[in-house]
Amino acid sequence: MATRQAPSESANDFTLGTKKRGNDGNLWIIIQTKTSKRWAKLNENKLQKTKKNKKNNQTNNQNKTKKNIIHINKKKDISVNKLKQLLKKYNVTTRGSKEKMARGLVRVSNFLIESKDLELIYDLLDEAQQKKATKLIQDRINKPITNYKGMYEPPTKPLSSMTREELIKNLQKFRDSWEKITTRDTDLSDERLDDEPTHQLRNLIKFYYSNNAKLSAEDWLRK
Repeated sequence: MATRQAPSESANDFTLGTKKRGNDGNLWIIIQTKTSKRWAKLNENKLQKTKKNKKNNQTNNQNKTKKNIIHINKKKDISVNKLKQLLKKYNVTTRGSKEKMARGLVRVSNFLIESKDLELIYDLLDEAQQKKATKLIQDRINKPITNYKGMYEPPTKPLSSMTREELIKNLQKFRDSWEKITTRDTDLSDERLDDEPTHQLRNLIKFYYSNNAKLSAEDWLRK
């Protein structure tokens, strides 16, 4: 009488997907047929290939992430005019060589610079700044912020159209969110907001609707 190759136990005694070593030494798994459950031999070579493919996919995903940041190491020959445009964009004033302007830009702005602009000046930064820029860009890729928890939002209307009441209400909202997340005093007490003239309230709220506020909020929320 031929020896049963599958495990001796009945497949009906186990749940679907259960794996056991059969009498033939191979690995078997319980599958569902139209009428009942049964043992099916696993192709271990295929199983190993599947595991290998899964590992390769994980490696490929990691490599894709690396590719997103590795390209910043490629030399970019940025012009003086473009550098001056970036300085104006981030409201930074500095002079000198291209290296001095680029390094001054990240120092004064405290790295509150969009990733695409960091990539443009990356080759001009010193070693410590390059290291910080690389980590920052990598964090933005790997840990994107989608919920700003009240620290930033685009304006729903032009600031010039906001009433005094709206300005105060929105400033209070931003203040409460920033102080909760950062645990730092924003110096925007209700008393101060009540005393400030309307044009000054508009000046105060500009930051919270700015790209700088967005990037700064992202840095805090990633901590």
